[in-house]
Amino acid sequence: MAEQKPDSDWLVDKWKEITDLMIILSGEPYIDDQLEIQEIWDLVADMLKSGKLKDEPWELRRALAEIIIHHDLFDNFGCYDPMKDLLKAIPQSDEEKEAVADLIIDNGYPYLIEKLALPIFRELGREDRIIAFVESTLKYEEKPYLQVIEYYRDRDPQKALQVAEEGFSRVKDNQTELILFLLQDAIARGDEEKKQKLLKSAHLRRRIDEKKVYETLGLPFPERKDFR
Repeated sequence: MAEQKPDSDWLVDKWKEITDLMIILSGEPYIDDQLEIQEIWDLVADMLKSGKLKDEPWELRRALAEIIIHHDLFDNFGCYDPMKDLLKAIPQSDEEKEAVADLIIDNGYPYLIEKLALPIFRELGREDRIIAFVESTLKYEEKPYLQVIEYYRDRDPQKALQVAEEGFSRVKDNQTELILFLLQDAIARGDEEKKQKLLKSAHLRRRIDEKKVYETLGLPFPERKDFR
């Protein structure tokens, strides 16, 4: 006898009620305090209160999550908050939570990744996934580089050094912490040539707090005319 599958009509029917209301909203010239918006909020609240979502097949719940994410939580219909609550209720296990986070990273806007996907990874203790995402978005700001460097500092020192070098060549805001990491590495390895080259860069680059560099390293601040 084949295993009986959960009845999925409930979720399909509820979602159809919601989408029918959205179709009505799409015909309005302005989305502002329309009664259909409140009806959608109430429908979602009833769905969550019923506790039936957990009984629906994962394939169906996953498909719904993908739709919600793809449509930016239907923010254009004034439904961001209820859709966020619905999206958070869809996964019923750690594995499913991670799958939803992956859907957000693959299909969501950057702000959704920051607000929804990364918190899931934090909850699951998946710092590696957070760092992988941050590393994939490294550009011209120092802070994300420092986050990646700190993660790899003890796990993979060579990788941390590589990220620091990349950041030092690309970052367009403050570079003080990056050059400090590179200097501390050069000092630890006894690389005097690189140390002096970096100290010269600290003097020439306006994006570096030269005094902080010398103070942090415990080096006497040189008295010289500043030609910068």
